[in-house]
Amino acid sequence: MVSFLLFLNNETQIENLSPCLLEVKGEVPRPGLYYYAYCPTINELLNASGQAPDEKVTIKQNSMVMLSTGTSLWVQKARNGLRVSRLPLEGKKKVLLGIPINLNTATSDDLSSLPGIGPHIADEVILFRKTRGTFSNIEDLKAVNGIGEKRLKKIEKYLTVTTKTFS
Repeated sequence: MVSFLLFLNNETQIENLSPCLLEVKGEVPRPGLYYYAYCPTINELLNASGQAPDEKVTIKQNSMVMLSTGTSLWVQKARNGLRVSRLPLEGKKKVLLGIPINLNTATSDDLSSLPGIGPHIADEVILFRKTRGTFSNIEDLKAVNGIGEKRLKKIEKYLTVTTKTFS
């Protein structure tokens, strides 16, 4: 993890910020991937994508909530402003960008994006998670049908295990 020290207004100090890679798609002037030295708020990211700061935004959660790496915003024009949905970045993009896929929240499509993992093994991982609960560590994957030591070594660098979901 890269650490940063940021001073705001010469008073507020924020330490140990991690770089943040996010996506904005949908009806925005500048859709695409955005890289920050820290994880911004939804409003900051929308402003970077070309949205007017005064446009009314409808978000299920507070627009001042901090985002995390691997979050994708889907923006749609609505009658009374913008409707914004927060989603996890697609598994294929995470693999390409080096963002770890969380075993405890990954979809079958996310897992299928890993090298050597097809839809059948991805579904086995999901079934294992549903019947036995969350993964404690990446090594737990060896208990899943179709994943042995060799396959695990091939995919472990693309994975993480946390009970926290994306923000």
